[in-house]
Amino acid sequence: MVIASVQYRTSQLGFPALPELAKESPLGVTGNYGVLDLIKASKWINCPEAQAFK
Repeated sequence: MVIASVQYRTSQLGFPALPELAKESPLGVTGNYGVLDLIKASKWINCPEAQAFK
């Protein structure tokens, strides 16, 4: 059995709403980096490289 623990940014580091960061985004939005960490982790868990750990 393999257990995957996901860490993500919280508080001001994970959800900053700064105009400077919005300029970098193709959609012009900011403040969801903690959620993006969770999405990236779930994609990694399902990728072929991670399947080798099962």
